Amino acid sequence: MYNRSVLLNLSKTKSIDIQFVDLVYEVRDGFRGSKKQILKGINGLFKSGDMTAIMGPSGAGKSTLLNILTGFKQDKSLKGEINYLNNKGNNESWNEYKKHSCYILQEDQLPNLFTVNEAMMISANLKLGNSLNRKAKQILIDDILDTLDLIHAKNTLTNKLSGGQKKRLSIALELVDNPPVMFLDEPTTGLDSSSSLQCVTMLQKLAKGGRTIICTIHQPSAAIYKMFDHVYLLADGRCMYEGAAKNTIDYFAQLGLQCPQYHNPADYMLEIVSNEYGNFNDQLVAAMENNRTVWRAKTSMKNLSIIDDNDIKNCEEEEKTTVLINTPTEFTRFWVLLNRCFVQFYRDWTLSYLKLLIHFSVGLFLGLFFENAGIESNKTISNISFIMQSTARLVQIPHVFWDLCPDSAHR
Repeated sequence: MYNRSVLLNLSKTKSIDIQFVDLVYEVRDGFRGSKKQILKGINGLFKSGDMTAIMGPSGAGKSTLLNILTGFKQDKSLKGEINYLNNKGNNESWNEYKKHSCYILQEDQLPNLFTVNEAMMISANLKLGNSLNRKAKQILIDDILDTLDLIHAKNTLTNKLSGGQKKRLSIALELVDNPPVMFLDEPTTGLDSSSSLQCVTMLQKLAKGGRTIICTIHQPSAAIYKMFDHVYLLADGRCMYEGAAKNTIDYFAQLGLQCPQYHNPADYMLEIVSNEYGNFNDQLVAAMENNRTVWRAKTSMKNLSIIDDNDIKNCEEEEKTTVLINTPTEFTRFWVLLNRCFVQFYRDWTLSYLKLLIHFSVGLFLGLFFENAGIESNKTISNISFIMQSTARLVQIPHVFWDLCPDSAHR
């Protein structure tokens, strides 16, 4: 059980900063090969209220860092310290942190044959359980869809949505329980420039609500790049820059690397760390370690006072909308998933009836072919053939369950 403010238009009741110190991750090249360091003692701090971009060339360690922070990689090859700091400065335990974070993969894992509203209701039932009644859940769903500009596609099937709408729906499904920390892997991949800008604009609004938004991104446009509050640049497993996006040009200029006019700063950074202008990576690492906090954006006292006034103004409303979220029981989750399975079976009736016909035909064929096979001893070998044929049909069942739950890997 945990308290959570579930309506998006209210201030966050909980914020979490992520701090990591001397993070090292190694992998072994083959069974007896030597170890290779993917991350080489990096440090960083991702604050709530900021939208952070983890950038770097291919093989820099972006996905590895994201998987470590989300908990996907937790083995003996990982060394270092990761702290999850709440708004009181206390370190959250890993079990508590898991409840307050979500991970949105690069591929959209959406349930087919369901409308946007139905997919949202399934997510609400799995995440909120009986914490809210159905009417309250519907109000929450409408609020989220309206915030993400999906309310007009409420009754549209998920497989009929555009690429940008699918990405926003993937985010909407995770916003049902209003997580303070959100991880996104390449949120703009596969989207055109307009859809990418809409997606990042929406993430920026979510970050301004007090959430910690962390995403990997590859070669953003200049318009998208300047929307990020915080940039973490990796190359060869080392941190080349950590700070505000608007300070990157000045940071590289102090090392004699002046960004050309009308050149995208994001592209210029990647060109530098890819050694297109010479090898400056060691100098960048040293400069970052000596002046790590200098390049981070400063929060003005004026903005802080505005936030405090808003917090006081919304205090009473937050108390009314903060609910005690009871984790759904395993039976409740089973019932929701079973109902989803039956709905899929009913709506995909052509394929379902075809499968039933195939199973019936194969069963009839095996029964006729091996009829009375076990009565006479000279036909005993036929029993083995029958068992092999039956087993070959049964081993296909796990694959069917995997197709029904395409998002089971990251759930």
